[in-house]
Parts: sequence; structure tokens; C-alpha cells
Amino acid sequence: MLKQAVRATSDWVDLQWSLTIASLERVAPQARGRLLDVGCGQKPYEHIFRPFLSEYIGIEREDTFALTQAGATENRPDVVYDGNRLPFEDQSFDTVLNVQVLEHTARPAELVKEMARVLKHDGRLILSAPFQFRLHEEPHDYFRYSPHGLRELCRNASLEIVETHSMGSLWRVIGHKLNSYL
Repeated sequence: MLKQAVRATSDWVDLQWSLTIASLERVAPQARGRLLDVGCGQKPYEHIFRPFLSEYIGIEREDTFALTQAGATENRPDVVYDGNRLPFEDQSFDTVLNVQVLEHTARPAELVKEMARVLKHDGRLILSAPFQFRLHEEPHDYFRYSPHGLRELCRNASLEIVETHSMGSLWRVIGHKLNSYL
């Protein structure tokens, strides 16, 4: 109960969280089969996707995961890796999920190519990355992405873009910016 109250208060200040959850709830029914959550942290989205899947596997970079408090919780990643090659065979997942992680990746094009490698040919990559957002998790906050930049990263990884969704509006961006400075 207290945890929900704290989350609701935090959501009021951090509009991005509410938008992200709503967006993921809209696309979750498109997920299927085996899902790999790349950069899963404490797996906060598992409950949204689990009803549509046969398996949910969370993976984190060993070096960055060690720097966070996420390792002390029960919702830990199932796999940690060296940050170079995802430790899975080619085409081994029906769905790959990557939510608000790409901006923390020093080599995002390589990560997108790795996600494409483990994704089945008819699979789905569900990718979310910020365009407007305050600095966070410093010093590991490297990039922001326009829709055009994300499309280019996906095309360079031979991924077909089926649909895109923008999160927010001008007023939400302005509100988010104001909240960042309060």
C-alpha cells in the first residue's frame, strides 16, 4: 500500500513513467513466445507482458548492474553479460524488449544489432528511448533519440519498422521540463 502511494506521488512528478507504462500496456498484446528484456533492471514491466508470453528473460550488463541498487532486490535479472555479445543463439527470441535503456548505452548501434541478431525473423522488437528527458543515472546517460535516429538505428540493423508511437505532447514536455527544475 505504501509502495503504491510512493509510486503514485513519484508519477505525479515524473510524467515520463506514466507515459511509458501506458505505452507499454498498449503494445504488450503484440508480444509473444519467448521475450528477452534487455536492460531489465528490476523487471518493472514483467507483469505487463507476462500474460502474452511463454517465457520472460531479463538480462543486464554486468558492469552497470553492479553500480545500481537493483541487485539487492528479489526481481533480479535472469542473466548478466559482459555488454558485448548477448549470450544467446541467433534468432532465439520471439520478442525483444528494450525500455529507456538505449540512452545509457555507449555503443547503441551495436546493441540494436545484437538485439536484431537474437530476434527471430518474424519477431518483434519493442523499443522505447527518450527524446526529451533530464539527465539521469549520470555519468551513464549518453544520448537522446529523435524518431528519425531510432529508425536509422533499426534500419542499420536490418529491422523492418512496423509502427512507431510518440509519447507525450508539447504540453507534457513543458510540464516534464518544469518538474525537472522544481
